[in-house]
Parts: sequence; structure tokens; C-alpha cells
Amino acid sequence: QLDLRIAPTSVLDMGFTWASRSGLARGAAKVVAEYRVERRILPLKVLLTGPLAGVAGCFESEVAAALAAEYKVAHVTASSLVAAVLVEQSELADKVRAAKAADKQHTGALPDELMAQLVRAKLNSTGCTNQ
Repeated sequence: QLDLRIAPTSVLDMGFTWASRSGLARGAAKVVAEYRVERRILPLKVLLTGPLAGVAGCFESEVAAALAAEYKVAHVTASSLVAAVLVEQSELADKVRAAKAADKQHTGALPDELMAQLVRAKLNSTGCTNQ
């Protein structure tokens, strides 16, 4: 197996404005962002809200699942966020565990700020940003 690392010599002295002097692999995110801007590729952003789960006649979760399947985008639910973070070893997971332990009435509800952190982390993850 041959693994050559080739360093550019005179091409760096040509006076170009380089997007990524450290190579395409390290500058891939910038290339993707520029491509999206130039091609006017805008992400699909949908927020579907409704009454609390379990209310008769409310079909938000079914509609959300159908939209996610149709457009091949992430389907994010509160329960999936909590379940995903609980298998991690992170500061956010520790906060969720502490909040669940402090839930004396066993409602399963987490504080709004903590849910906002979970949603923010998920929406900034690769699965949601590379739509």
C-alpha cells in the first residue's frame, strides 16, 4: 500500500485566495456551505406543535412521522431525545438523569430549559444539519 503526502510548492505562490490551505478534507464543511449558498439549497425546517400527547383527536406525531418519511429528514420527538441522551456519558445526560430522579410526581416531564438543550443538541447534530 502506498501512502504519499504531496505538498504543493509553487502553486501556493500564485496569488490565489485559498478557501482551505490545509486541504479539501479539512475544508469540506466550508465547501458544502458555499455549495448550498451558490445553488440556493435551503434546508427544510418544520416545527409541528399541538396539544399534549394523548389528547383525543390529535395526530401531530403521525403527521410529523409522515412528513419526515416523505422528505427523508430527521423525525425528532421528545421521547426519542431523552432516550438517546440517556445512553450517553455526558454532562447533558447527567442533567437529564438528575431531573428524572428529582421528578417526585413521576410525570416524566423535564424542565423547559433542559428540553431546549436537548433539542438544540439534536438540531445541531450531523443527522439534522446535513439535510
